[in-house]
Amino acid sequence: MRDSSHYRKEATDLAARYALLKTLLGWICVNPTETLQYAKNALALCKETGDISLQLSAYSKLAWGYFYDKQYPLALKTAQEAEGLLLQYYRLPNAQPLHPVIQGGTYSNLALMLARNGRSPDVALGKTTEVDPGEEPYVLMESGRRTLLLEAGWTYCHYGDQTKAMQTLEQRVDPETLSPRIPQSEMGRVEVINIMALSSLKTKDRDIERTIHFWVAGIEGAKTLQNQQRFNEALTTYELMEVVWPGDTRIKDLRDYIVHWE
Repeated sequence: MRDSSHYRKEATDLAARYALLKTLLGWICVNPTETLQYAKNALALCKETGDISLQLSAYSKLAWGYFYDKQYPLALKTAQEAEGLLLQYYRLPNAQPLHPVIQGGTYSNLALMLARNGRSPDVALGKTTEVDPGEEPYVLMESGRRTLLLEAGWTYCHYGDQTKAMQTLEQRVDPETLSPRIPQSEMGRVEVINIMALSSLKTKDRDIERTIHFWVAGIEGAKTLQNQQRFNEALTTYELMEVVWPGDTRIKDLRDYIVHWE
């Protein structure tokens, strides 16, 4: 890439795609903080390609990286930069339509980051469904039905509409059996269950047994997968459960589940 102008474009494109893939694998294989650096490197490489789609894919992963690392203002700033880049592109006189996954994914991410920072996600959520993205990923970015349901579930949960959050998530996972209702990875199923646990906890008429039902399945799933991010999500919810039901023996007994695999 550095030494040959003849191969520079091809090599830069390949390096950028590899960096995006490395970020995706990082969320499975290492911790969220370490993966955040992968996402930053991916964005730098994608910018070198000049490919708008690759850049927006990288912005998406960096925003999620900040989200998983609980740096929520930076997650929103990154998602807003992505929207700005998308709008700037469409103002170009000869701009060609981008793949619908790009628009859907960009606005779905923006909606979540707005909600997590206490701002209305409604406009961004509306833009996610203006075009049908289909179910196939594009430049390592997804915004098909299962992905949009997951991200909308996160969005509604963080914005305080737990009814919509559960209605959305129940389209992916049966709340009673916790079995998948549509094809999805086990990683995705466990993430949905973790959001269900958090959403159940946030409802006004919260039911401790129902919350425990979701929480136990979520943390057990995280341990089976040996995935730190899913485990961290369950830990965060448990800390909130201790605040909501202080001194409750049913909550204290759940500590036996909090055993790391290492």
